[in-house]
Amino acid sequence: MINWHQITDPTIYEQDRFNEIRNLEGPRSLPYLDTKGIPSIGIGFNLRTMNVRNAVFEAMGIDTSLLTDPNAIAAEQGYISQLETALNQRYSSNSALRSALNPIMAQRATDPVLASYPYISSRTTFTMTDPEIETAFNDIIPDYEATLNAWLPGIPQSDERLALVSLAYNGLIGFKADGSLKSPALHQALVVGNRAEAWYEIRYRSNADTRQANRRVQESDLFSLYDEQGPGIPEDEAKSVLQMYTLHKATILSYESRYASAFQSNNESIQSQIAMAKAPLIAVYALGQTIDGDVLVGQDGPAGSTALVGTPQNDLIFGGNSSGDVLLGNLGNDVIYGNQGNDQIVAGPGNDTLLGGAGNDQLEAGAGNNVLDDGVNEEMRLERMAT
Repeated sequence: MINWHQITDPTIYEQDRFNEIRNLEGPRSLPYLDTKGIPSIGIGFNLRTMNVRNAVFEAMGIDTSLLTDPNAIAAEQGYISQLETALNQRYSSNSALRSALNPIMAQRATDPVLASYPYISSRTTFTMTDPEIETAFNDIIPDYEATLNAWLPGIPQSDERLALVSLAYNGLIGFKADGSLKSPALHQALVVGNRAEAWYEIRYRSNADTRQANRRVQESDLFSLYDEQGPGIPEDEAKSVLQMYTLHKATILSYESRYASAFQSNNESIQSQIAMAKAPLIAVYALGQTIDGDVLVGQDGPAGSTALVGTPQNDLIFGGNSSGDVLLGNLGNDVIYGNQGNDQIVAGPGNDTLLGGAGNDQLEAGAGNNVLDDGVNEEMRLERMAT
């Protein structure tokens, strides 16, 4: 189970939600074309989506319900229709979009039929103030909350929910046209309560358009890699985090290299993120050996699902809880635990310590000065590797 970092005050949750998405989207008071060429404004308000457009118009006072005179209502409806038509055209630039909308607003502001309404005559361009952006957002966001609830019910108001609502707002959570789930791997990680895998999916697997690396980093930080928010990560959580890292190491390192700018500041690299998980395992299991390389943890899947190779530094390596693991040391002075199952553990050229654990393990010494412990009821085979 995930230990949700709950926000019990609804008012605080709602304000945090607005602030987070506002910061991620970046507020824009002038209309602009999004990355798909869709007219937008505010914090990613898609002006071609009817309910979003209506919320924006209402926040800006472009709203027939504010009027009582039939002639004024008819005039306002005419300007609304003109704006809707303009917003459904294609534009080559932000300036072209604004050049289409602003004359409509200027004509509306000087229309004699509407002259007695100061909120109309004072607005000569299509722009939004910060309070109007927040008002529109508060009208729009319940749809995204509902989308998240349909995608996965039962997530409480929490930091994690804020991150997931942001993903929904960005189109990553919900349902495809055929009814299948968006982000199915993230959904499954949440269903089984695997926080580390959910964090990985948000951070490294939700940037299909290649434009959202920074946003995904911020959302995964909000979601958090750890259940515990204070010092002292429990051993089972530390192993879960490092199991995720071990499984996806190649993908993570490749992604961080590709989007280096998103990870080079504020200690966002994977090594900075997993440092709190490495520390308690090194303290208990390194046997006094300095670990300056990786801490790797094998999978708990079917037999033979784990094959791990250390780095050239000093590593701490754990097999998974299944048989058939193959655990290989490298150049450093490694400490390797087989854990459960019948495993093959092979020392590298360094001075390694191999500990079989439960099961009938095969331990193979390397060229260095090795320590081998076969555990209980095991057969140990020592084989000197060629130097």
